Amino acid sequence: MKKYIFISFLSMFCQIACQTNSTSESKQSTTEKTPKEIEINKNEIQIKKTDFKDWPFTVAEGRLWCDDGKILFSAEGTLYGINGAGATFAKSEGGHDLKEIWAIDLKQKKELLALGLTDKQSDAYMDISPILEKGKSLCQ
Repeated sequence: MKKYIFISFLSMFCQIACQTNSTSESKQSTTEKTPKEIEINKNEIQIKKTDFKDWPFTVAEGRLWCDDGKILFSAEGTLYGINGAGATFAKSEGGHDLKEIWAIDLKQKKELLALGLTDKQSDAYMDISPILEKGKSLCQ
């Protein structure tokens, strides 16, 4: 009788352990996907430097999407918010500040330096409105 209970317990333990392992493997494979591997749906697009006249980022490409008014961008496995709601959401999900990849407008920086501003004061970022507008269009 004790042998039967032990075997039943062992069998039940193995089933639970196997389910937990497959669930964690499933979650791991989902979280490790890069933006290119994630399926694109109707509210998201892949964008790249060659798609825009003036690319405002220091990365060459990424995924842009809208989720309930939050405009988000993912590049090289990192999440960024494009608008305020997106930035708040990205931060809550472990994402990064957009300024990490937001390119400096060198022409405008040069003009500001000529006016006497310091190097730090003259940081002017590239116009991001084309990306913001594209993101807004995905919200509809």
